[in-house]
Amino acid sequence: MTDEMHIIADRDGVEDALPSKQVVGNTVVSAKGREAGSVDGFFFEDDGVIGLDVSYDHESYFIDIAFVEEYQKEAVMLTIQPFYVLQGVYVYDDDGRYLGKVADVTRAGSMNDIEEIVVKRHPFSKALSIPAADIKTAHDSVILNCAYDN
Repeated sequence: MTDEMHIIADRDGVEDALPSKQVVGNTVVSAKGREAGSVDGFFFEDDGVIGLDVSYDHESYFIDIAFVEEYQKEAVMLTIQPFYVLQGVYVYDDDGRYLGKVADVTRAGSMNDIEEIVVKRHPFSKALSIPAADIKTAHDSVILNCAYDN
C-alpha cells in the first residue's frame, strides 16, 4: 500500500483538501472557546456534507454544517456555542449568589436557542427553572440579569 493518493477529479486544488480521516476524532470548539465534543463522523445528502456527528459527555449530537467555521487538523471550530456545553456550569444571580449548576437545558424545537435552564444546587435539591430572558451571560459560568432566591 502506498501513501500517495491518486486523484481523479474534475477540479483543481483537491490535493489541498482535508481528508475526513484527519477530522474524525478531533476536538470540536465552540465560538466561545469551550470544548464541545469530538467529531465521530459526517452526515451527507446528495449535494455533500450537511452536518457533523459530534459526541459530548456520552451523548451524540448533529451539528449543522452551517455552524462550522473552520476545519483544522487539530480541531473543528464552530460559529455557535452549542446549548449542551452549559450542562454542569455554575450559575450565579445578579447579586453574585451561587444558585447551583445547570442540570438541563430546554430548547424550542431543534434550534440552538435556549428556552430555559434548569438549575440544581445538589442532585437531590429542588430544581429551579430559569427562562432565557433572565440570562445575562453564559460562558464559563452563567450570570443572571436579576436576583433569585433558591
